[in-house]
Amino acid sequence: MPCRRHLLQLQQHEQTFNDLATRIAVVTFETTPFARAYVDDMKISWPLLIDSDRTLYHAYGMHRARLWDLWGPGTWWAYAKELARGKLPGRPHADTSQLGGDVLIDPSGIVRFHYVGVGPADRPSITAILTAHRER
Repeated sequence: MPCRRHLLQLQQHEQTFNDLATRIAVVTFETTPFARAYVDDMKISWPLLIDSDRTLYHAYGMHRARLWDLWGPGTWWAYAKELARGKLPGRPHADTSQLGGDVLIDPSGIVRFHYVGVGPADRPSITAILTAHRER
């Protein structure tokens, strides 16, 4: 669910990204039925790319989290905040140890921002992403 929260934050700043001529794509390793449900549930208007063999994940250093990273204090805190918002975590159906992150690539293909989370609750702030974009 923390990745859903991060996507919501990105969606809240969609106009800012549009003003900066930034195109966003969401990458998942989920199967097509779950990916479609995710798009519908989150009302994602951006392209959703399915990386089932995780080639893209691994190319950007997003491997598997360690046990402590999965169940450390940051994860518990993130889920406690979601519960306080009335959001119950769904039953996991995919690899919960797969790390996620954000990559900002400019039009010429140069990586301008690269963030690999250390656990399910670790995502960069929108401010960090926008700052990296403006500094390019």
